[in-house]
Parts: sequence; C-alpha cells; structure tokens
Amino acid sequence: MAVKDYNDNVFINCPFDEQFNDIFYAKIFTVFDCGFRARCALEENDGGEVRIEKISRIIGQCRYGIHDISRTDLCENTKLPRFNMPLELGMFFGAKKYGDQHQKKKCCLITDTERYRYQIFISDIAGQDIQAHNNDPIAAITVVRDWLRSASKRVTLPGGKLITKRYLTFREDLPKICREANIDEDELTFNDYATFVSEWLKNTDYDNHTSRSVQTGTCVLSPQRNFAGSATISEVDLERATLTYTPDTHMRGFFASPTEIRFSIDENFIDQYRKDTTVNFRVLEE
Repeated sequence: MAVKDYNDNVFINCPFDEQFNDIFYAKIFTVFDCGFRARCALEENDGGEVRIEKISRIIGQCRYGIHDISRTDLCENTKLPRFNMPLELGMFFGAKKYGDQHQKKKCCLITDTERYRYQIFISDIAGQDIQAHNNDPIAAITVVRDWLRSASKRVTLPGGKLITKRYLTFREDLPKICREANIDEDELTFNDYATFVSEWLKNTDYDNHTSRSVQTGTCVLSPQRNFAGSATISEVDLERATLTYTPDTHMRGFFASPTEIRFSIDENFIDQYRKDTTVNFRVLEE
C-alpha cells in the first residue's frame, strides 16, 4: 500500500551520541534543504511499542535511507561494539528485497569514515557504493546532497556549496533559535532540531540573494513526464510568456506560491496550456 510522502521521506540510521552529532545534524539539514523530510528512530518515544517494530514501521514509510556504519569502536564499559546501525541497514535491505512494489523502489546511501574500511568488518555488503565523510560534517553535506540528486533524479536540488553556506549560517542562528524557544541547545531532541531546520529554511532570506523562495526563473514546459516537477496553472499569458502557478509538493521548497515565471512553449502543444491544467517543467538557470 502506498504511504503518504513515501517518495520524500529519508530514513537516517546513525549513531545517536554527542561524538556524532555534528555529522548527524549536517545530514538532517541537507535532507530538508534538498526538499525531503528526515526521519529516524528518535522521532517517536512510545513505551508501548517494541523498538524494532517502530523502526520497521518508519523504514517502511521511507523510500530513501542514509545508513552510517562508522561506529565500530568498543564500548569503554562493556568492551563490545554496538550493532544497531548494521541491523537497521539489514532491515532496510530486507524491505527492498522482499517488500511490495513500493518497497522495491527503495534506495540507500551507506557512509563511513573511510570508503573501503567496511571490507574489514562487514564485507557482505561488497558491491555497494560506500561513501566516506571522513568525520567531517561539510563532507557529509556534499555526500548526502550528491546522492539524493542521483537517487531521486530531481534536478532542483541546490549545490553542496550553497547548502554548506546555509548550514553554517543556520548553526550560527541556532543558539538564538533555542533561546526563543526556551530550549537549551544541549537538550535538543530530533523533533526539535528537525522543526527548527524546516522553519528556518522556510523563513530565512539568505541575504536577499540566496533565498529558497525563487521569484523568477527560465523554464521549459513539456507535456511529457519525468521533468523536474509539475504545477497547476492558474493564469496564462502567452504573449508575455508568463504563468502563475501552484507548485507540487516536490517544488514548494524552491518557489513562492503563487509566483510568476518566464517559460518557453513548444508550439506543437500550445493548446495544452490552459488554466487549471497540470504541466511538467524543468527549471533552468537565469
């Protein structure tokens, strides 16, 4: 059965500790800045639900998964490693292998501190394209962004450098955001942080030149599928080559609604551009 927002949900499987927080936070921010929604086991705390059932349910709701296998250190107290991350990675693989038609569309990114280190301790995943973040949050941003671009085929994702700039600005603003919310930064929950990121991205102007709400842009419209997104036309002016539209879910993060954009028309399909019809479009640089 189809799950609401399945194609936008990204399951993040990684260590949940202070040592890994910077990379975890960078990954969450990147997911949201690329127009997706970050999900993880920390989003719910229901003592009445078995933890592995909760994780299984959340994985089932996510088309995409980011799995970090870098935590191989032994616990100082028990002298044993933690196996939660490889277990959840296996659950994700299992859902893709044995699930229904929607689950079989799953895509995952596996990250580690070094690209080929996994061969020493989890060699059964050989053949997967492991990506290294080198314990660097900025490197993690680029890795996640580039993978989302490739896996989703969406052409509207901002580049890694711009996401990094936004992320660093957000981290500068985070203490103030926490104070205004009466939350200490060191007690942030996953839901707190995800909400702060989402709201900040919606409301921040980026110094008036990197705003997420793009007002104009050159577009190519086509009746064919598999373009960057779709929109419902509310007004059409063929002479001025402009339209006012309401973007679909995938595009809402990148354009104001409604807004006006220039576009070029394929003469063969000019009769298809009418009010209240849906068009597919690709955004080009100005």
